Amino acid sequence: MRIILSNASPYWGGVHTITEALLLGLQKRGHEVVVFCRPNSRLEQRLSGMAPLEPILRGMDLSPVVGWRVARALRRHRPDVMLTLTKKDVRLSSPVARLMGVPVVVRHANDQPLGRSWYYRMLYGVIPAHHVTNAEATRMTLLRSAPWLKGEDISVIQNGIDIPAFDAAPRAALDTSDDDIVIGYLGSLEPRKGVLDLAQAWRDVADTIRNATLVIAGSGSQEDEIRSALADAPRSRMLGYRPDAASVIKAFDVLVLPSYVEGAPNVVQEAMLAEKPVIATAVSGTPELVEDGVTGLLVPPRSPTRIAESIITLCRDAGLRERMGHAGRETAVRKFGLERMLDRYEAVLQRAARARVTLPITPSLAR
Repeated sequence: MRIILSNASPYWGGVHTITEALLLGLQKRGHEVVVFCRPNSRLEQRLSGMAPLEPILRGMDLSPVVGWRVARALRRHRPDVMLTLTKKDVRLSSPVARLMGVPVVVRHANDQPLGRSWYYRMLYGVIPAHHVTNAEATRMTLLRSAPWLKGEDISVIQNGIDIPAFDAAPRAALDTSDDDIVIGYLGSLEPRKGVLDLAQAWRDVADTIRNATLVIAGSGSQEDEIRSALADAPRSRMLGYRPDAASVIKAFDVLVLPSYVEGAPNVVQEAMLAEKPVIATAVSGTPELVEDGVTGLLVPPRSPTRIAESIITLCRDAGLRERMGHAGRETAVRKFGLERMLDRYEAVLQRAARARVTLPITPSLAR
């Protein structure tokens, strides 16, 4: 197949990790893959030289200028199918693809409901040939919020990891001592990630566990605010954006993910693969990954106190950290392999591509 991967996000996060994994995996299987992206984005920098890139996705929703650029790129590459990877792509690249007869598969990275207006019905009912989520929780949210969708319109495909490549990554040097217990966060620094709750929790942890160090890796709109919140906090560091996510995770002793909303977060799967216990909020698809008390600890969202208590519990019990790490690794190897994810995406994209000539308005919308 000739496949377009469309990702308009300027930052680097889990959706970009999946974009890269799909690109390399589908190329390896013999497909021609082109990436539509935002100009000067992390994705463009990261994927340069790996595949044909079209850095054209910057502009207002339904922008005619962006639409013209997308149309030109589609004529050049003549794809069989497009996979959109962010909400912005649904408003920029997918309408043009649909008008030009290219089937569109829409991936929903986060557990967020759809609106019920005609605008949402057009973007998510008329345009897509199919929808993909990475968690059952997200699938159910879509079905509850959009009664014009049917269960068979949505496939759940869990994120996959290239396990041999992940295992081969070296452990990052974080300038910590052998006695330090490294509590880590890795991801985008956006409000929905709840990192300010972790910053608040950290003061209680730092006062109680004198050899614990907090390390935050990532970038985003809240970066300056989080730096300010931790400015006078002991033993805390911010690394900024790191391209070597696997190496950084291997340098943690515990991963903390204090999100308010998620999909099925890659960083949790990667931490489990690296044998790190996870402390995460019980939101969206995260409980589908973390077994509370077995591979990690689940806490309520917006609860710095519970986050602090859980960090302290794991800091005080090295044996528990080790047991949870081993259990997480076993789960990750069994469930989160890359080939399993690629098999399912390949099948969905092939099914959509075969429907190209006769792709009608979604039957569920016609009802």
